[in-house]
Amino acid sequence: MCAAVTKKRSVKKKAGSTRGVADPKRTAKKKSRSKENEVGPAPELFIGLVGAVGSDLETVNRQIRSYLKAANYKTVDIRLSRLITDCKDYAHLEKLKNGPENERIDKLMDAGDDLRRNLKRGDAVSLLGILAVRAHRKTRKGDSKEPVSRTAYIFNSLKHPDEIESLRNIYGESFFVVSTYAPKRERIESLAKRIARSKGKFRADDYENEAESLVEKDEKEVGEDYGQNVRDAFPLADVFISQRKNVDSQIKRFIELIFGHPFITPTVDEYGMFHAKAAALRSADLSRQVGAVITTDDGEMISAGCNEVPKAGGGSVWEDKVESKQDYRDFKIGQDASAVMKREIITEIFEKLKTAGWLSQAKRRKRPDKLAEDALYSKTDAPLKDTRAASIIEFGRIVHAEMSAITDAARRGLSVKDANLYCTTFPCHMCARHIVAAGMQRVVYVEPYPKSMAKDLYKRSIQVDGDEADEDAVVFEPFVGIAPIRYISLFEMPPRKDKRGYPLDWELATANPQIQETYPRYIDLEEGYIEPLFKRYEQYAATD
Repeated sequence: MCAAVTKKRSVKKKAGSTRGVADPKRTAKKKSRSKENEVGPAPELFIGLVGAVGSDLETVNRQIRSYLKAANYKTVDIRLSRLITDCKDYAHLEKLKNGPENERIDKLMDAGDDLRRNLKRGDAVSLLGILAVRAHRKTRKGDSKEPVSRTAYIFNSLKHPDEIESLRNIYGESFFVVSTYAPKRERIESLAKRIARSKGKFRADDYENEAESLVEKDEKEVGEDYGQNVRDAFPLADVFISQRKNVDSQIKRFIELIFGHPFITPTVDEYGMFHAKAAALRSADLSRQVGAVITTDDGEMISAGCNEVPKAGGGSVWEDKVESKQDYRDFKIGQDASAVMKREIITEIFEKLKTAGWLSQAKRRKRPDKLAEDALYSKTDAPLKDTRAASIIEFGRIVHAEMSAITDAARRGLSVKDANLYCTTFPCHMCARHIVAAGMQRVVYVEPYPKSMAKDLYKRSIQVDGDEADEDAVVFEPFVGIAPIRYISLFEMPPRKDKRGYPLDWELATANPQIQETYPRYIDLEEGYIEPLFKRYEQYAATD
């Protein structure tokens, strides 16, 4: 059993100065308590941190709290791993906090997996966070349903995509996901140092194997629906932060955008990735939507493409420019050729194994196509699931988004040499070789693509995560900045000038978040989401 866990878009107020915008931290220090009390009410905010183990989320968390303080917001730090150890089922893990770091992290990962399996919900751990939000309200207001004005709750940290989906469903625009990127090598080295220190040792190199094992487990536990899955959670962010750049300035810009800074505009990368996402939405592929655009260094668009079946004459089908009899997209034909070919290949292998007598008596009784179906898709035992054989992509009919963008430029006679490619997903090995051959200099992506063999096949021709490569290698780097999902809401600004034509004043200390508030709806949604906790762990109900 578990123990209890102890509107409309806001109107921006005129204040301060944006004819020089005041420094938020200095301004905050100058504000007296009486001045703070003059600041009007503002909605609750909810921020979820995502970062692979070994990332420096503490620095990100600290900077977020600092700039929210400058906005006259109080913050509540919700440590989800700590809430797990508050459960009697996992209370024994509390004693590990002063022990070896690798054991502590590993056991907490297992506990989170166990909680998710018990509730049969990928968002189970985040439900504890929602309870903590309601407990804070009850402490401050005497009622768990009464919002606390100018308060931000930081969920530290989220490890499963279902957690993000649920929190977005509940809190809407009030919920922001901050994903922090650090190269895998740096994360392993950082974690190895922490493990060594926890054991009173000085040679971090001796603990890199343990660190790498935890990094792999944290990324995604293969074959486990309720396991750690930072890999799929990471790209769902509203903003992407890089540890390799100035974290303070990145967080400052993000917070000021939330509070409606009228003169922050998109970067070249944000502009490029927004258009890549727009291109992706054109795809009707049965598997996923991927978009890509090719630009100059100055952000000028050269070409765009999405993953779609090619059309005779060039390009792919537009919804409003094709007759149904000329539409040969996969959904019209009624099958994904790649999936069909995959089953046929595995069936052929089982036929050969059966003929050669390599199968057991029980397996020989089944038809090869049934064996292939079970091996790939069985819910209880699918030994070929997540294998390379089950991940072949060579037989799809679609043109990949990157290749579509390259051929779009070629068809119109436009050079892509030394250009940049923005893609919503890390390129596969087939696209990578064409990117290299086309002479492009840089690729920016959002989602990882574990099936890609690009890094293994073209080690010297492409550089990923800062790994060693040739001097003229194409640089593949993760996207940093405001995600396409928030591009419009954060960059679409309210009025910027007064009636005389002068820029309106703006100051973080007196600004309100520019969001569509969903109170009181989200209070009701909270109750619906935490109900499973009450049903399984009776003592929680008494605390709400």
